[in-house]
Amino acid sequence: MYYVYIISSTIRNYTYIGITNSLERRINQHNSGYNKTTKPYRPFKLIYFEELKDRKEARVREKYFKSGVGREKIKLLKLRAGLLYKIYVKSIHFHRLIFQNVFAMMKIYKIFYKL
Repeated sequence: MYYVYIISSTIRNYTYIGITNSLERRINQHNSGYNKTTKPYRPFKLIYFEELKDRKEARVREKYFKSGVGREKIKLLKLRAGLLYKIYVKSIHFHRLIFQNVFAMMKIYKIFYKL
């Protein structure tokens, strides 16, 4: 199995497209500075990957993502990933507010219960 993957720098506007037979190992290499090309842009987050049956198929797909049409798809993927992250953060904030209100109500209940 081979993978086509797209990673995005979390600190700069840099996207990298590559192929590998071990996705986890390769992402770790990018984030540890092993790759000279991506070292200045780390850390990275994985925004997309596809599993393909052989290297030839993976190379064709990699070339697609590096083309103009593929770059447009990557922009949409990055936008979707950013929106999902924002929704996730907002939901955590919302749940935190709910828990804070529940704990406040519990404290009030304990005060009245002791009286």
